[in-house]
Amino acid sequence: MPHEIKNPVGLGFHSTPSGVLDRPKLAMYIGAMAATMGQIDNQLGHVFALMTIAELSADGSIISEGAVELGTAIESAPFKMRIDIVREALRLRVPEAVLSRFDELFRLARNSARERNDVVHKNWYLCEAFPHDLVAFEDKKWIRYTESDLIDRHHRAVNVRNQIHDFIIALTPYVRRRPS
Repeated sequence: MPHEIKNPVGLGFHSTPSGVLDRPKLAMYIGAMAATMGQIDNQLGHVFALMTIAELSADGSIISEGAVELGTAIESAPFKMRIDIVREALRLRVPEAVLSRFDELFRLARNSARERNDVVHKNWYLCEAFPHDLVAFEDKKWIRYTESDLIDRHHRAVNVRNQIHDFIIALTPYVRRRPS
């Protein structure tokens, strides 16, 4: 949990476009957060392809010709809208329990997306009083982020990504069978 800096007077905060690079460990977790959310985004497209154009062959392999093109078609839509589109595709193919699990997972994914946006788009400051941390000005307060704060956020996103991966595997029985 980020920490409020109670008495910031005289601490000397400064920000530069590449200032976060002066805290390489923290910069690494900011990048990892962005990459993990990219993976979750790709997983959403994978679920969509499974429910719309993919077919299960007789040997159990999944054939999804055109999946890349289809994923690209919805990629420009806002994240929430993509979730709604995929949910509708799922609703037509899966039982309510599976749909409920999707809703739960993508509620968690939206939370991770908010955390990612918060970290990636924040105006970070450095302060020599906190040589291993990043600082942000939020709601008229200086807030200090430690490595542990960013690791926790990243781990939550990875956990969501892993749960979605398991969900995708569990969707196999609902993929349309290719005629022999």
